[in-house]
Amino acid sequence: MSCDGEYCDEVSLPMCPEIKVDSAAEIARRLEIYIDTGLLSRRVDEELSEGGGFARPFVIAIDGGAAAGKSTLAEILAEQHSAGVIHMDDFFLPEHLRTPERLNEPGGNVDYGRFAAEILSELHLVKVADWTGSSVSDPNEGGTASVAFTYRRFDCRLGILTDDVVVPTEQLYIVEGAYSMHPRFGKYYDFSVYLDIDSAEQERRLRQRNPELWSRFEGEWLPYERNYAAAFKIREEADLVFRVG
Repeated sequence: MSCDGEYCDEVSLPMCPEIKVDSAAEIARRLEIYIDTGLLSRRVDEELSEGGGFARPFVIAIDGGAAAGKSTLAEILAEQHSAGVIHMDDFFLPEHLRTPERLNEPGGNVDYGRFAAEILSELHLVKVADWTGSSVSDPNEGGTASVAFTYRRFDCRLGILTDDVVVPTEQLYIVEGAYSMHPRFGKYYDFSVYLDIDSAEQERRLRQRNPELWSRFEGEWLPYERNYAAAFKIREEADLVFRVG
């Protein structure tokens, strides 16, 4: 099923859960209704009132096929809303974990152990400023709520962990990339988006972007992603699906 993105009211989901789009910019425009006119501000306001002035961050997961526009969408939203962005590509599975058993496991082609240790713990523990943007003190720990955290980036070309990525403390975090909705993580996110790209358009984009890597995408990475998405019904689990291409 697909639709043109008609809305019921200013804070509800679209009347149907799947929208056909042409670009990441169009997806970002349509998502504005959730972020700017109710969804985020309402959630934060509720937690501020219930939690004595503190709220955990609002987290959006953006999953989907390679070259569907996940990173571009995250960049657009981050610029518009001062969001912290976490890239699943930074958790590429290192060589010593790439056993046949692990790679045969749906969703096994990602370092989910390190993601849980370095990201999930921070997303659940971090405290953010109130909705007006002022700093809030933690009565239990003292100091202010705005504390950045870091995680290690895996360089898949070098095959090693390289520089630390600094993620500023924000009211909104975006976790983008394939495997971001992996069930091993639990539902750590508040809202999820799946970008479903047409296979012909996907091949065109990948060949244009990394022609020397197309054979690996075709024979290795794309089958892993598709196996994961099918096994765990990631598309069906998403709050909103955008069909790209």
